[in-house]
Amino acid sequence: MIKKKHLQELEKNGYFVYPNFLTKKQNNKLWRILESLPKKDLHFSYSRTGEKVKKDVSILAPNIMTYSKDFISIATNSKILQVADDYFFRASFNEEKNPYQVHIMHARKVEDECGEQQLHIDSRLRGADPAYMLHVFIYLDDCIKPHSGGIRLVPKSHKLKRYAIPSIDEKKAKEIFAKKGTAIFMNSSLFHAGSEKKTPGTRWVISLVYSRWWVRQPFAIPYFKKWPKKLTAREKILFGFYNYGDASIKRGISARGKLPKLIPIKND
Repeated sequence: MIKKKHLQELEKNGYFVYPNFLTKKQNNKLWRILESLPKKDLHFSYSRTGEKVKKDVSILAPNIMTYSKDFISIATNSKILQVADDYFFRASFNEEKNPYQVHIMHARKVEDECGEQQLHIDSRLRGADPAYMLHVFIYLDDCIKPHSGGIRLVPKSHKLKRYAIPSIDEKKAKEIFAKKGTAIFMNSSLFHAGSEKKTPGTRWVISLVYSRWWVRQPFAIPYFKKWPKKLTAREKILFGFYNYGDASIKRGISARGKLPKLIPIKND
């Protein structure tokens, strides 16, 4: 259960940790789905340090909500939306009923050893106030020891009007050690990075991001051709289906226009 203190921590420190967000059964099911994804749908890259390596160590599974209804259920989870409501409604127009959308939903896997990332902010906007993006990282593997690749954060850095300076901010970074099934809620203007991984085995993390409805999605989610289930009206709203202007209007467009005609799902 999300408590008031969690929301206060998010405001004050820029993040809070929610242990046991997933049950063991949920966690293992999501892990198995990701492990079974076809290789052609994954993006492989070099190590985080940018050095060329013999083996691919960083693997990205993009847009995972299109693979299983279980990921859709995570993106529409009532506990997450409780935080998102508090996070986004406070700085929205009174008449706005749906001020936010799912921005992206990816999963990343690190295999065996991997270097650390540099501290960065995914919102690309320093000290954004009011905040306009919210991250939820979900560990699907244990990160309970040093050098196991956990996320490190710089508390309160979401209020700074500058980008990260390694010589200053690395000293303040805090690595989040947690068991699988843990969720980390984070202001997207908080300095953060993946830590160095020296332990054997895999490390899967789900990265779920929400943004205000007017922020462009990196992928036009409503135009994906395949979904694992028919979406409800509420789910379509959360995935941004109504945030695209009607291109059929000759003189101008509606800011939150009609459902785009190209969308293949027909269950309105």
